[in-house]
Formats: sequence, structure tokens, C-alpha cells
Amino acid sequence: MERNHSLEQCVDACHICIDQCNNCISYCQGKPEMEECAKLCAACVRACEHFITVCQNQPVKDADEGVKCAEACDNCATECKKHAHATCISCAEACRKCEEASRSISVVY
Repeated sequence: MERNHSLEQCVDACHICIDQCNNCISYCQGKPEMEECAKLCAACVRACEHFITVCQNQPVKDADEGVKCAEACDNCATECKKHAHATCISCAEACRKCEEASRSISVVY
């Protein structure tokens, strides 16, 4: 039961991360100095979406997928934290929570 609860929390964290990254991508559009931020947010969205799919569709979880998601979240959070805009800060915070949740799932499985 604990695994399912942790898995649900992880998927919820991924959904929040995706939403915040998409907000950040929208904010970054048209700003050349924010190109790297948008690129890492997009990579994070892809990693989170893939991890959610894996979590929902595979009876046996692959810990490597959690690690990949956590790494993408870490990269995104590190870049977003460099920017003072509230959208980037919110994104960085959501990415850190998702990173922690993804890593915890990787340890469980």
C-alpha cells in the first residue's frame, strides 16, 4: 500500500512540475536570454510525461526511469533558479519536489 501511495504522490508531483514547466516555457518565449531555460523546461516536461506513462502502464517499475526524470528535473530547477522571475522560481520549486519524489520511487523500486 505504501508503494501505491508514494507512486501516486510522485505522479502528482510530475503533473505539477509539467504545469509549472509549461508556464515557464510560455514566459520564456521570445526572450533570447531565456532560451536555455525554455529548452531545459521542455526536456523536463518530456521526462515527466514519460515517467508518468511508465508508472501507469508497467506492472514492474523501472528505477532507471525515475532517475532520468529526477535528472531532468534537477537540470531544469538549477537553470530556473538562476532567474529572479516568479514564474522561474515556481518552476524550480516544482521541479525540486518532483526530483525528490522521482528519486524516492527509484529507491522503492
